[in-house]
Amino acid sequence: MKLQQPKIAMNLDTGLLDDVFKYDGVIERADITESQLSNVTLDKLMIYSSVIKNCDLSHSHFNRVDFTDVIFENCDLSNVKIDFGSIHRVIFKGCRLTGVQFKKVSIGHVWFEEVKADFIGFIDAKIDSFLTSDSFLGSAVFYNTKLNDIQLEGTNLEDASFYQTPLKHCDISQAFFKSIQVNKEDLFGCKVSREQALQFAILMGLEIID
Repeated sequence: MKLQQPKIAMNLDTGLLDDVFKYDGVIERADITESQLSNVTLDKLMIYSSVIKNCDLSHSHFNRVDFTDVIFENCDLSNVKIDFGSIHRVIFKGCRLTGVQFKKVSIGHVWFEEVKADFIGFIDAKIDSFLTSDSFLGSAVFYNTKLNDIQLEGTNLEDASFYQTPLKHCDISQAFFKSIQVNKEDLFGCKVSREQALQFAILMGLEIID
């Protein structure tokens, strides 16, 4: 997979997350560290060409977002709700995304690296060119979501659920799970390991005879 990397300027201005209140919901070309934007509701949050480190955005509700060319590192976004928007060329590294809800969000060229994202939800979303590595997506929910060019490496998918979400063009062969919920029709074209193929056969009620 060839992910497009965030395009971030060499010289960034030091800033704070609550600068959004001064600049009509927009953060651009910023280097933000140890700042907070938690437990707030915003009509919009736009972040462009920025690096966000060790920040707390948890329990916030953003009606519309546009994150383009952004790196989130060691940030807490747990229980954030996003109702609409776009996330493009973004890296989440060492972040906590427990319980985050992405609703009607277009996601492209996004990388989850060592992310804790249990109970994450993708609802009526579109995801294209998405990589996870060494991450935890236990009990994740994908509902009526379009997936394309998805690769899950070293990722825990235990008890993840896929509803009305075909897995064609997805590679889960390097993910691991004991239980997963998906319709057999939605597995067509999905890349799985031999061990996973056996797991799915058993989940479908097939009797395996050596």
